[in-house]
This record gives sequence, structure tokens and C-alpha cells, in this order.
Amino acid sequence: MKFGIDELEQLYLTVSEIVKNRGDPLRDFDMIENPVAFFIKDVEDNYYNKLKFEDRVKEKRNELAMLNSQLNINRHNLSLQPVIGPLLLSLYKKGITEQDLTDMNRLFQDYLLETTTTDNNWDNKNDSKTCQ
Repeated sequence: MKFGIDELEQLYLTVSEIVKNRGDPLRDFDMIENPVAFFIKDVEDNYYNKLKFEDRVKEKRNELAMLNSQLNINRHNLSLQPVIGPLLLSLYKKGITEQDLTDMNRLFQDYLLETTTTDNNWDNKNDSKTCQ
């Protein structure tokens, strides 16, 4: 395997350090007694889970990159609109963020919904008084 004594010693010290930092020495006496066996058992127990997790992280990073790309494309398309583009650019320059705009939109939608409901109730009360 082309391991000399220096490489084996370095490997043993590295494994011992990893094991020492990995667990609770008071609870895991085996790791102090035989750090190599503890390390190999840990690798056996967790290796495939770690690989699956890394694949999931890679998948999520790719998804995030795609979403950021789509967001930039949509921002560009929006900025090309003759009225909306300059208006949004002006708001961004004044420190208004996309989240602020989303929050304001929600606030206006709630207000319009409340106003519509109130107007309908008002119309219904007037209609019932007129019919009597």
C-alpha cells in the first residue's frame, strides 16, 4: 500500500485527533482505548448516509443556482417594461427591497379584500332596508 512508518504514524495521529474531537470521551471509552477501530466503525456506520447527504446538498445548490438565474432573468424582463421598469428601479434606489414590495402588495390585497367585503355588507343592508 506504499505506507511507510512516517505515513502510518501520521495517519494514526490524524485518526486519533478526529476520534478525540468526534465524541464524548467519558461516554465513549472505546474511542480512547482503540481510536482506529472506533474511526473505522464510525465510517462504516455513516459513510453511505454522508454520501447521500452530499448528493442532496449538491442537488439543492444546483436548484438554488437555477432559481437565482431565473430570478435575474425575470428581473431583467421586468425592467424592460416601459412603466414598471423605471418605477421599480427608482424604488430600489430609494432602499425599497423586493420583500418590502411583497409585503406592501399583501397589505393592499388584504385592504381591498376587506373593503370589498365591507362594501358588499353595506349594499346588502341597504337592499334589505329598501325591500321592506
